[in-house]
Amino acid sequence: MQLSKSRRPALLGWVFLVTLIGVAMVLRHWLLKQDSHSNIPTGSADSTNVPPWGNLERIRITIARPKALISTAQQNYPPQKEWFFGQTEPETLTALLGHAGLPPEILDRSKWRIESRGIHVPVTTALVLGLSPAARQALYPRLGQFPENEAQTTFYRFLPDTVDECFAQSDLSQQTINWVTSRFYRRGEMICFADLGEVLTLIDSPAERLQLVKTLTRETTMLVKLKVNEHTDVDALLKYWGRRGRAKDLEPLLDSLKRVPGGASIDIVHLLPPFARKCLYTYPLPLPNAEDQRIDCFWSSFNFFSDPPEFHYGNTAEVKAALDKNYYVAQDDPQLGDVLMVVNELGMAVHAAVYLANDIVFTKNGSSFIRPWLLMDMREVIAIYTGQTRGHVIIYRLKDTD
Repeated sequence: MQLSKSRRPALLGWVFLVTLIGVAMVLRHWLLKQDSHSNIPTGSADSTNVPPWGNLERIRITIARPKALISTAQQNYPPQKEWFFGQTEPETLTALLGHAGLPPEILDRSKWRIESRGIHVPVTTALVLGLSPAARQALYPRLGQFPENEAQTTFYRFLPDTVDECFAQSDLSQQTINWVTSRFYRRGEMICFADLGEVLTLIDSPAERLQLVKTLTRETTMLVKLKVNEHTDVDALLKYWGRRGRAKDLEPLLDSLKRVPGGASIDIVHLLPPFARKCLYTYPLPLPNAEDQRIDCFWSSFNFFSDPPEFHYGNTAEVKAALDKNYYVAQDDPQLGDVLMVVNELGMAVHAAVYLANDIVFTKNGSSFIRPWLLMDMREVIAIYTGQTRGHVIIYRLKDTD
């Protein structure tokens, strides 16, 4: 899901053309596995066809923001006042708005604010709430191309099979749920909602408003457990999970699990480097000078093996410098610690995540302090940032990976 208004992710501020990265990037069209929500088959106990990361089991969970980090103040979710259409020709914009069924007063060009950067069209809360599903579908994906339209660029996103889960046991009234779901629209394979500011004006109860924000900002993630038994090849596991000198720290734990009668399972969080282990499933604290210390996907990815982390990678130039200095483009399958760059249809890198195993990644989806660190299937991450579950991914590997 994507957050709204003050939960502004760094997505649009952080995109950069792949051609500016400065190294020879060969785009890989990575076809990810389709069933990302079922448990990974573990095979027989003595199977010789065990993947390098071992036998894993996924358990789907959702986490929600602490109440201390939630505010429903109107300044955090202001209703839309205008739409920005960029340098669209006035005739083209008139046709677009007319085709979407907007009322005549919106088509009155004398009310538009036309600048060199583009056209601003004023809107009201009543107009936004009254849009038809067809109008949202026609207008919102286009508005989402411009960062000036915060509602359409910081919207909430759901994979189709997670919508019911989002509202299950939410304690929201059916009326509130209907106000939200009747304003859904599509972006590729994602179901989207961008009108939280407007819907909050319909709700009188502070508790209901708080519960709606809490419900929409739930994050779907997973627990991942490694199964170990007397047949497990611990040396093979150490070769995969113990990269960058960490094998000696993991060996006692994995050896002990192998000696448990009947085997045992361990959460893979215990196999991750200290930075990732401390961050996973948590929310960062708000920081002073946040614009200079952006805790976003790039910061999180480049600091995966760092302890303590460094507050760097705050702009495109720093990201490029980090890639040039420390990484190379890998052409084989990804491995633990690789940085995966998601590239959209325009050839722009829009997100970075760290590969763990079997298409599971460590990710932070946005720079806001109310966005947690999660484990996700790469298919879902691609869908969030491109609207599709299949996308171009560039694999960056540390030059000194052992």
